[in-house]
Amino acid sequence: MNILKVIMFMFVLSVVLQAAYGQHHIRCIPKERDALLQFKAAIVDDFGMLSSWTTPDCCQWEGIRCTNLTAHIISIHLPGQYHYPYLSLSGIYKVSRRYISGEIHKSLMELRHLQYLNLSLNDFTDTNIPEFLGSLTNLRYLDLSSCNFGGQIPKEIWIIGVRRNGIIV
Repeated sequence: MNILKVIMFMFVLSVVLQAAYGQHHIRCIPKERDALLQFKAAIVDDFGMLSSWTTPDCCQWEGIRCTNLTAHIISIHLPGQYHYPYLSLSGIYKVSRRYISGEIHKSLMELRHLQYLNLSLNDFTDTNIPEFLGSLTNLRYLDLSSCNFGGQIPKEIWIIGVRRNGIIV
């Protein structure tokens, strides 16, 4: 009887460990993948930041993180990048930058489990911060700093900032 309990315990433990450490892979949810592809379609990606966004499994895309248990998207981490100045052979200092531009598409509203969104250091010139970001009820961290947005910060963003304290605009 004790051996049966030990075997059952080992089985349950292996299932829990596989789920916790991602030993089995769950592919992304098609509806959430479609939302990301709509977001990508509204983005100008001259520097190939979203070049990995072609495979069927969006959980493997650059900047995307999903939960191991449910495969819901919980994080989008796509900050622009500066490559610091260097002296070229011609003696001129150069700064290079890698970023996305365009607009933040409302399809992100489909990502109901999204907790983290970092789009800092990108170029959203001539667009406003979208109000719909305030409707992402699970969002705990939002970084839209240094993105060249126009207009005012929407009150919906201020409200989630007050509630959650992880908003950087």
